Amino acid sequence: MVRLVKFIDRFVGTPLCALFGLFVQKKEQLDGDRILFVQLWSIGETILTLPAMKALMEQRKDAVFTILCTPNNKEVFEAAALKAQIAVVSSNLVSTIMNYWRRFDIVVDFEEYLNISALLSFFLGKRRVGFSHGIRASLYNKTTVYNDQQHVTLTFHDLAKLVDERCIKQSLPHLLYSAEERNHARTFLREGKKNIIIVPGAGDSAKSRIWPKFAELCSKLEEHLIFVGSKSERPFVEKLMERVSHESVANAAGLLTIKQLFALIEMADEVVSNDTGPVHIASAQQTPTVALFGPNLPERFGALAKGSVNIYSAGGCPHSPCINVHKGQVPDCYYAKHSNKYQMCMKAISVQEVLDASNKLLGEQNLTNVRE
Repeated sequence: MVRLVKFIDRFVGTPLCALFGLFVQKKEQLDGDRILFVQLWSIGETILTLPAMKALMEQRKDAVFTILCTPNNKEVFEAAALKAQIAVVSSNLVSTIMNYWRRFDIVVDFEEYLNISALLSFFLGKRRVGFSHGIRASLYNKTTVYNDQQHVTLTFHDLAKLVDERCIKQSLPHLLYSAEERNHARTFLREGKKNIIIVPGAGDSAKSRIWPKFAELCSKLEEHLIFVGSKSERPFVEKLMERVSHESVANAAGLLTIKQLFALIEMADEVVSNDTGPVHIASAQQTPTVALFGPNLPERFGALAKGSVNIYSAGGCPHSPCINVHKGQVPDCYYAKHSNKYQMCMKAISVQEVLDASNKLLGEQNLTNVRE
């Protein structure tokens, strides 16, 4: 499905952007009080757009805000409780365009690469802002450079400042959930023990982000371990758990809704994760995290919760960072899957390094509890 979307986006979206871009004039002044945010894809990046949205809402209190999203990330916006209407993109894009044709005065397109979001922005808004790279930038009235040397929350904030330069940086909002969702998540925790969330997978793309030493690490940890992941990742998690010599474990992979995952991560003492969505959930819920990076950089996507440790082996691979989302570069690995060099950036992270980071976070929590 992802490949199909990218194929259509490239071979249909590119010429359409070039065509419609001929009719766009650059504008310094962006007027109007009907503002649309566009964010269509991953859970993690959706969470990281929230501070920029909050910042603009704080400055434009009289504006009416709408968020255009997909069924995949709709629940993130619901949980963030922003003062905005939520509109879901129909599988029939023409229907979405007809329903919202030029309804908005300003559109802020938070997508970094795909042409689809720029085209939707063009049809739905009278004025549009977005990033300055690629043919899609021709559809925006005002653009900013995608700064890949800073955390992406700040890069999204740069977009908000295009609309109102007075925007002040905001923190990630707490993600809400119901008592019922919390109670279900609690069943995976162990009372009387420290609870560590283990995120051994990495979503549907760039599997080279998966650290291959989780089984060895988990066998050394003494806390209660809860493995999480998507339904499709459950067989992978089951095989991993077979290699773990540990008595106190639970497999929640595929058994949680996204909001139940919000609750579970908030109630946990720590998260140990590859570079993937739960890192950013933990940042929003302020759960200390050990985040592991190789194909991408922690400077861009590192965990933000207080006390978190982002581990990256600089020099582990000459191609790192090979993942550059804003350029459409999300390869699995530059080296053959069965070669010794496959995942060399992730293999460069030692078990002891991660174990020490995990113990340090738990130790700091114990010290804080004693002081309180």
